[in-house]
Amino acid sequence: MNNIELDYEKVFLENSDKLNNVKKVVLVYPNQRWFKEDMHTTWNLNPSTLCILAAMIKDYVDEITIIDAQFDDLTQEDFKKRIEEINPDLVGISVLTTEYSMIGDISLDIVKEFNPSIITVLGGVHSTLHYEDVMKNEKVDFCIRGEGEYVFQELIKFLNSKGTLPTEGLIYRNKNKEIQIQKATLVSDINKMAIPDYSFVDFEKYTMKSPRDGIEAPPLLPYARIQTSRGCPIGCTFCLVESISGKKLRKRSAESIIEELDYLVKNYNIKSVVFEDDNPFGDKVRTKRILKAMIDKKLNLKWKATAVFLPAIDEEILDLMAQSGCIMLNIAIESGNQRVLDEVVHKPLKLSTVAPKVALAHKYGLFVVANFIVGLPTETWEEMRETFRFAEETKIDYVKFFIANVFSGTKLYDYAMENNAIDAQTYSELNINWRFSRIKSDEWDAEEVSILRAYEWDRINFSDPKKRENTAKMMNISMEELNKIRRNTRKVLHKDLYPVMNS
Repeated sequence: MNNIELDYEKVFLENSDKLNNVKKVVLVYPNQRWFKEDMHTTWNLNPSTLCILAAMIKDYVDEITIIDAQFDDLTQEDFKKRIEEINPDLVGISVLTTEYSMIGDISLDIVKEFNPSIITVLGGVHSTLHYEDVMKNEKVDFCIRGEGEYVFQELIKFLNSKGTLPTEGLIYRNKNKEIQIQKATLVSDINKMAIPDYSFVDFEKYTMKSPRDGIEAPPLLPYARIQTSRGCPIGCTFCLVESISGKKLRKRSAESIIEELDYLVKNYNIKSVVFEDDNPFGDKVRTKRILKAMIDKKLNLKWKATAVFLPAIDEEILDLMAQSGCIMLNIAIESGNQRVLDEVVHKPLKLSTVAPKVALAHKYGLFVVANFIVGLPTETWEEMRETFRFAEETKIDYVKFFIANVFSGTKLYDYAMENNAIDAQTYSELNINWRFSRIKSDEWDAEEVSILRAYEWDRINFSDPKKRENTAKMMNISMEELNKIRRNTRKVLHKDLYPVMNS
């Protein structure tokens, strides 16, 4: 341990009010609606993240309370009352995306206004990527950088004189209030990590409510969400996963996955499952073991395969998916232009292989969804149009088009800088609206891309009555609800682009 860390321990040893006094801990998901509500980005989070943290520290504290202000739609006043009632010694706050970074600051204001001596810890994706911005708020005592399960456990033990200060994954201020930055940390063996302890929440309520309306809604209720791996080795230039979870694919064993699914079926009577990995089916051998075990165990679960890397899927896997209860395959294609894929996105995918794989998936009765990105740096207007044509001609059942946004720390950010597609002096991903482009081009502007994306999404997905019917069924909503989503997508677009016209 270096001198700065020894000094920091000394500071705590000299402040007896903070030492051996972390008995009551509150873990929080703030409510995204405190900042804004957006049907495209506001959704309920998986309670398993907080339930894993609770499991990691339950032997070192007396009381743990989870407050999911997002799921329960708590107002700021509701949240304040909960904090006052519990009067915790430490509050851990998890903020998923930078778009909603403000809700972390709101939570800190409420906690510290009630009692400035409460220790605050901020974690989550936003803290990992933007810890320097997080630490500008002096109400943050600690910031966790990277995967926080073991870091948080070590910090709790340290604060209770049962261990030393973590040496990785922690951002803090030393006794001179200078910010000390440790390197990000990853859990090397996720099989050894605690599984979620759902006794800390009313888990049944989570199983009966979809995180949001959309094509990836769970097929049946009650349902559960699980993660089977972390990291992704594919290396797409736009993706933040390498910065968050690393390039190496760290996999849970097939046995541990089946054990968790079996537990959820027996204890919570779940009927479907959502796999939330960034790359859950990247290892063909493991994928086949998992699927065969689901079949042999007769779990009888319906499920959707999201975030699928197409080259890792063969006909045997598609057959096993269908047999094990899969009803939908979500493939990430990104662009319908090979130059853009090769030179801009760096996705190792040949477009000529897509249509045959889609046809195979249809052979086994799977509904196929595909993701595309438009408005990428150096992408021409015609190349963008090729993506829409490709999406339509490949006979995909439902397509999602995302507006390109670049993030610092990614290869796409460097590429955009090299090609003068963003202005480094003014470009920031803090509190961005992911629906709108901010990339510069000589061929198109942000408004054109946003309008094109919205109306092509509507035209390609909903022109055919049969496709509309199948999509509504896959989303578990009525045709009236589907039409409302379509209309709101168009209305919100124009409201945000042309506020004067809609005032």
